[in-house]
Amino acid sequence: MHFAESQRHLVQILTILGYPVLREFKSDHSKRCFFAYAIFTKIISLGTIFFHCCDPILFPHNKATLIFFIWFAESVVNQICMAVLTLNNILKDNSLRKVSTLLDDLQSTFAIDCSQLRRTSDGVTFFVIILYFLVFIPVVFLSKNAFSIPSLIIKILYTIDGISFALYEVYLLMLLWSLEKLLIAINFRMIFAFTLGKSQPVVPLLTGHSKVLQCVELINRSFGLFLLLMTLEMLFLLTGNLYCHVFGIWPVVETERAYLTTIKTLIWIGPQLALWLAVIIKCSRFYYLANETALCTRHFDDYSMQNTKVTRQINKFLLKNLHQKKKFSAYGFFDIDNSVIYTVFSSIVTYLVILIQFKQLENDLTNKNGGGNDTSAT
Repeated sequence: MHFAESQRHLVQILTILGYPVLREFKSDHSKRCFFAYAIFTKIISLGTIFFHCCDPILFPHNKATLIFFIWFAESVVNQICMAVLTLNNILKDNSLRKVSTLLDDLQSTFAIDCSQLRRTSDGVTFFVIILYFLVFIPVVFLSKNAFSIPSLIIKILYTIDGISFALYEVYLLMLLWSLEKLLIAINFRMIFAFTLGKSQPVVPLLTGHSKVLQCVELINRSFGLFLLLMTLEMLFLLTGNLYCHVFGIWPVVETERAYLTTIKTLIWIGPQLALWLAVIIKCSRFYYLANETALCTRHFDDYSMQNTKVTRQINKFLLKNLHQKKKFSAYGFFDIDNSVIYTVFSSIVTYLVILIQFKQLENDLTNKNGGGNDTSAT
């Protein structure tokens, strides 16, 4: 089973949600119609921000507070990320197909079965959909102690974007996992061939490794923007929600509702954060395996093999390996590795300190205005 076939169910769901990932179109007209549908769904999603912040049930807070502006900015950033992601998928449609074609060719060459990827992808997709629709939305209205049909429709439309973002992370994670399985197979077979003194499989294995690194270039071109948006989304999401809970919910909301609101936030953030961490770890793991391939050549014994062609190919591979990019990139802004996790969480702490200072300034101004009014009344 190839990668495209293993992700068929996930791709169909993303297509329904308006995200064109490896979608086969019968004609250019159907392709244009679907892209128009994708843009239309994003316009609706952008409109839900306005209705969401105006709904007295979903957002009863004072519209003049810093809490409201943080929530509004976080929602706008989220919707902009999803809209830019849709446009990126439309513009990078050919690159997405090249990744799939090259990956299927490599999996056929090295007999890699993606059945495990299909089971994992389907399981995670089902879990995310159930968690958001059947747990998150009910908890939202339980935390509000109120319910209305318009509010439910607005919340469903708003939740669909969260599901779409999480499912797109699942798709990228499965793609990285398939590349990891390829590198593991190549490294194992190369060590096995060198250990047994067989030179015939070495050249095809080195060629396969070069094609895997070609996939890295195509993925950076196709998914680099998404990696950047995903990291920025986590930064805004964690910073905004931590601040809003500490200063906007726990001090003013009764304990039971505060607990429900915290559970709601954890349900919303949890899957996206877990998938983001998994993607970062997979990117770092891929870089380690890509370098391990070059280290596998230390098992090569030129005197035992007596094959100058293999020796030349290995030397050429090692020279090329010095210059080939083996790291995934966030649209060229920074490389994706474990250091990104530290950078994001340290940035969250920095921005929280800044927001706390703004909160203190807001409180000082409020107290000053309150004191001035009391004096006038006296």
